[in-house]
Amino acid sequence: MIILALTSKTRSPGQIYDEVSNLVQQKIAQVPGVGDVELGGGSLPAVRVELNPFALSRYGVSMEDVRAALQASNANRPKGAIEGNGQRFQIYSGGNTATGGLKAADYQGLVVAWRNGAAIRLSDVAEVVDGVENTNTLGLFNGSPAVVVLVTRQPGANVIETVDGVRALLPELQAQLPQDVQLQVASDATQSIRASLREIELTLLISIALVVLVVSAFLRSACHGDTGGGHRGIAARHLWRDVPDGLQPEQPEPDGAHGGHRLCGGRRDCGAGKHQPAH
Repeated sequence: MIILALTSKTRSPGQIYDEVSNLVQQKIAQVPGVGDVELGGGSLPAVRVELNPFALSRYGVSMEDVRAALQASNANRPKGAIEGNGQRFQIYSGGNTATGGLKAADYQGLVVAWRNGAAIRLSDVAEVVDGVENTNTLGLFNGSPAVVVLVTRQPGANVIETVDGVRALLPELQAQLPQDVQLQVASDATQSIRASLREIELTLLISIALVVLVVSAFLRSACHGDTGGGHRGIAARHLWRDVPDGLQPEQPEPDGAHGGHRLCGGRRDCGAGKHQPAH
């Protein structure tokens, strides 16, 4: 439906993901019509340990020794509890270092084994670096690494209204993000839908205008036709008056004797044609 991109010139995708993942997901998921919000192109920060098999063989350290040492130093065990007012809170400790065991520097000096009275540290048999949990994901926006936010709508929701709601939330999200993190729209699936709707609206307007013009032209032509017919009737009456009496068609004339009508040839002496008794 809509894809957002989080970029930064000073932070890695893992740092961006860790900083804004909860904020962005929770805020966008509350927009009416949004069904799911997924983050891609990044992952949570993690410390990655790349073992060197030749160093392990040289010092006589197995991979199980390294795993056991890491697990023991990074155990997340409860340190106690606080109870009161019907509630109980468990206390956990994230590590004995300032960063709580979240940085590679916290593990480089970790002792993984002892050989001949000498300590074998993790940095002697492995490369310890800061990284992310999943290194097989990559997000790019305009050629720069980015965390991609995929927003999908709920079934039956209006896609345009949902996208408008997400876009209206972007200024508020940007204000809550770190200043060096930029939130931008990477893709909007409603652009083609909006273009189609604009074309439909324009077509309807043109159709309505054409219908109005055609009806107006028809009504005007009908009015002119009625006026012309009246003029033709007046001209015909004038022509009738100008025709000589002998050429005018026969007209019915009342018969005084019988109260009916008879036809005469248009002569003025129609009375002469009456039947006279024989002498």
